[in-house]
Amino acid sequence: MESLEPALLKFITTVTRERRSGGLWSLVKRGGLVLMFLLGLMIWALIYGTAFGVHPTVIEPTVAQLEIDGQIGAGNVTSADTVVPMLQSLCKQPNVKGLVLHINSPGGSPGDAERIGAAVDACKLMPPGKDAKANRQRRRVVAVIDGLGASAGYMIALHGDEIVANATGMVGSIGVIIEGLKYDGLMKKVGVSSYAYASGPLKTMLSPYALDTPAQQAVAQQLAESAMRVFQSEVIARRPQLNRDTPDLWSGRVWVADDARAIGLIDRVGLLEPTEAREFPSLPVQSFRPTRDVRGLVNLDSWVGAIRSSLMARPVQLQ
Repeated sequence: MESLEPALLKFITTVTRERRSGGLWSLVKRGGLVLMFLLGLMIWALIYGTAFGVHPTVIEPTVAQLEIDGQIGAGNVTSADTVVPMLQSLCKQPNVKGLVLHINSPGGSPGDAERIGAAVDACKLMPPGKDAKANRQRRRVVAVIDGLGASAGYMIALHGDEIVANATGMVGSIGVIIEGLKYDGLMKKVGVSSYAYASGPLKTMLSPYALDTPAQQAVAQQLAESAMRVFQSEVIARRPQLNRDTPDLWSGRVWVADDARAIGLIDRVGLLEPTEAREFPSLPVQSFRPTRDVRGLVNLDSWVGAIRSSLMARPVQLQ
């Protein structure tokens, strides 16, 4: 019996060591999984966080390059509801030393363009320092049109301290359009009719279910021309070097970059990267792209409302 004691003791010691080793290895594995999860969460927040209303924090001095891409307006990735909060989040950070508006847009909603432009103007003032009474420094804003800067896209570019366009870029299309669809012909073919009891002869103007009367057409044209005067005043005020005698300036046409520079719509012809290197030679550039808030995408009511609005829309567009 005594001869078995050393062997039994050795066996117990070996089992205990293995259990301790296994427990330590299990702890290491669990810690590794936690670290991987946290790293994945950080990467997700950087890439997709804005879709949930989370906006990035800039740690080091940098230049923010904000992407203004595609159609501008509600329901699009680029809208005041997506761009303005991102601008406000970036511009309240002292480490954002400059702003580049990277624009490739055919235009869109004048209301959205106006809101975005106001946010850009506000961004030109750096956040106050420790001494609240001291004069606030200015932040330089450069608009770079890369491809197309038309209508509402150009309206946003007007808020830059300088406007640059690449050599093949198209600039201008200063004009207003009110457009929609008419279903009255299709309704007749399928035997569907509509009715409307209105309080006045202009209340049903631009209805998709009936042709507009001459009086309604005249008012719609007046609205477009009134909105155009606002746009025109904005261009004249922000582009003092503009050649107002240019033929077709207010016709809605676009110009190639070199011609746009000659008539004063832009300041220079150039590419994005050289422009950033010239304007901000000692600072890195970080790109920021607005995204839709997925909280709205998973809401059935928002989908139904968007479809109904698109069918009933009578939008005023800067295009």
